[in-house]
Amino acid sequence: MGDDQGGSEIDLAIQTSSPGFSIGDYPHPCWEYVSVLKREGVSWIDEKSENQEKKICAGDLMSFPPNVLHRFRTTGRVALKKYGIHVLSQFFIINI
Repeated sequence: MGDDQGGSEIDLAIQTSSPGFSIGDYPHPCWEYVSVLKREGVSWIDEKSENQEKKICAGDLMSFPPNVLHRFRTTGRVALKKYGIHVLSQFFIINI
């Protein structure tokens, strides 16, 4: 979504990750907001004050600043389902 005047675009996505799946460490050139929809996992963000994995589960909301490394990993025996929002100043594609 976006506008013809060059304003910010918004990318919306639902990701389902199999048990044990980890995307690894990665940054985005934009803000990312994530809501956990189902099941559980862990998340990590590379910040000086908080450099450890945190348990995440349904109902949790997270935000990740631009250009900051972060990751998700599915725990348990069922898939983790997340809803992500990226606020973009320009279109980009993430190759996973």
